[in-house]
Amino acid sequence: LQANLGREGQIGTSWISSTAATAADAVLSTCPSPYEKRCLLQLLAATDFGDGGNAAAYYRRLYWKINLAEPLLRKDDELHLGNENWDDASLLSALEKNRHWEQARNWAKQLEASGAPWKSAMHHVTESQAESMVAEWKEFLWDVPEERVALWSHCHALFIRYSFPSLQAGLFFLKHAEAVEKDLPARELHELLLLSLQWLSGMISLSNPVCPLQLLREIETKVWLLAVESETQVVKETSILPFLSERMLSRTTPVLLTELQVGGKGWSGRTGKGCSFFIGIWANHCAKQLQYKFSPGQIPSEFRLVDAALKLASMSTPSSNVPVSMIDEEVHSVLQTYGLLNDKHRVDPLQVLESLVVIFTEGSGRGLCKRIIAVIKAANTLGLSFFEAFNKQPIELLQLLSLKAQESFEEAKFLVQTHPMPAASIAQILAESFLKV
Repeated sequence: LQANLGREGQIGTSWISSTAATAADAVLSTCPSPYEKRCLLQLLAATDFGDGGNAAAYYRRLYWKINLAEPLLRKDDELHLGNENWDDASLLSALEKNRHWEQARNWAKQLEASGAPWKSAMHHVTESQAESMVAEWKEFLWDVPEERVALWSHCHALFIRYSFPSLQAGLFFLKHAEAVEKDLPARELHELLLLSLQWLSGMISLSNPVCPLQLLREIETKVWLLAVESETQVVKETSILPFLSERMLSRTTPVLLTELQVGGKGWSGRTGKGCSFFIGIWANHCAKQLQYKFSPGQIPSEFRLVDAALKLASMSTPSSNVPVSMIDEEVHSVLQTYGLLNDKHRVDPLQVLESLVVIFTEGSGRGLCKRIIAVIKAANTLGLSFFEAFNKQPIELLQLLSLKAQESFEEAKFLVQTHPMPAASIAQILAESFLKV
């Protein structure tokens, strides 16, 4: 009996709520002016119809809509929506098109409250705002590098502010990185892809990765190659060796290459630049790993030349002519290929190295060969073996050369010309040498 009474009570309540809502609709339809209709909607939005708030939410949405869409109620017509009768979706699109983002976001919030079809309306507004920013920057500010960098920072901040889904944010940055890949310098493209990687890996939201691991690894590969290419540009622009040291690279490169996979087409050129960078900072082992991992069928001639240069360097201290028969078979082959033997029975390794300098191309080993020669000359002056000198920091070699004062001036000068060193340290060593003299 109690169960029957309960069901009848629910039916009665439901009928009352439905009747009340129907009556409210009828009254709304008879309102003579938009102003009166808005006043009634405001009252209805605050009314409890006994249906769990569904009717009140519906009238609240109509109240927001009439405020936004009714021309007679818009002050100074700031929204410029015209006199059309907008449906829910069209009104949202019109607000987005006219870049009224706060109004669009408020309207999207009302739509989301109405149920499943609109569950991502606010995220749609956020993405539309980001796309609008990109379009505006490309039209007016794209030629200014600082503004391009600022654009992606603004988008990143926008996504964080409005809790944009990590997957959508990551794919947004990835999409735009692919679109502008050929137009941006490596450093900017690196930052853009890094944002994508941070979002997709869950780093921003402190969650698990939100995309397949294969995609993450592809992006990691691109980010890493771009980082190497960016460092190459830093070396060329500033002549200062970056923090990315050879010892650190020797430790990290094998780990990275084990984890990373090839990331899409068009990246073989960046692999070559990465190899050139490693060769340029005496990280020949890293360069080989990178090349064998990404382009195993293409082995640059620079690798053979660098190996030959290092083997010749080991024979250059102390300074002397060595029999050709003592030269490694691979080195012998390289020297013959480039016509550096000329049927001689003895050769001076240092002179051969000086001839190799012109064979290396600029940016792909020439600077390294000059640095090897500088270390050899310093080692011979100091009475060290090549590898003893090689394992010292350039500034340490300069400090040792300074102890010999005028006897080592040319060697010290060449060492400074070929090795990036802090200017303050060089000045201090020169000052100390002057005081000793």
